[in-house]
Amino acid sequence: MDEHESDLIVLTVERPDEELFDQSRSLMELAQDYKITSPEEAIEAADDLKAVKALAKEINKKRLAITGPINKALKEVNALFKPAKDWLSEAEKLIKNKLLAFQREQERIARKLQVEADERAREERSKLEEAAIAAEWMGETEEAEELREEVEVQEAPVVVSIAPKIEGITTRITWKGEVTDKLLFVKYIAEKRNDLLELIKIDQSALNAQARSLKEELDIPGIKAVPEETIVARS
Repeated sequence: MDEHESDLIVLTVERPDEELFDQSRSLMELAQDYKITSPEEAIEAADDLKAVKALAKEINKKRLAITGPINKALKEVNALFKPAKDWLSEAEKLIKNKLLAFQREQERIARKLQVEADERAREERSKLEEAAIAAEWMGETEEAEELREEVEVQEAPVVVSIAPKIEGITTRITWKGEVTDKLLFVKYIAEKRNDLLELIKIDQSALNAQARSLKEELDIPGIKAVPEETIVARS
């Protein structure tokens, strides 16, 4: 026996009656050939539509008889592992946040030390420049030139963050746009940057709700209420 065979779960699904598929295909082919040119044909079509709805309801019932237990089992399995997944997700978030906090603190310290090093280098260059000027006044031209050469090469050492490089761990910077003033944003696009119009997403569900409520009285510039007719049939 394979060492993993005991871990396998075998699910047996009984195939539905083929007659259901045959009836479904027949109704589809019938609908493809439909030509409704008289009231009598319209009544026949309505009867066939009811048959389609009834068969769809029956097939869905049989489908749910199979998927229901599967979905229930899946839900229970997910619930079983959810606490561990949540704990690990929280642990990952906490550790990442603390690593980022450590890195930012080390970077802050490095920036502070760099500023101090730059200031010391500036002060040293200033002293050398003053010494070079004094040497010139005293006629010591060669010494003055040497001092000015030192001024040119006097630079602060680069301070590097002491945050360690950890194998398998990297810091990734992801830039995201944040809307701080929605009205200003929309006004800017409308007046100056029509090419950015795609950045404004329409809440179609909310817009449809407005149309259903106000119907032809919907009065919003750039928007119109559009009626769509559909046939509603009960099985």
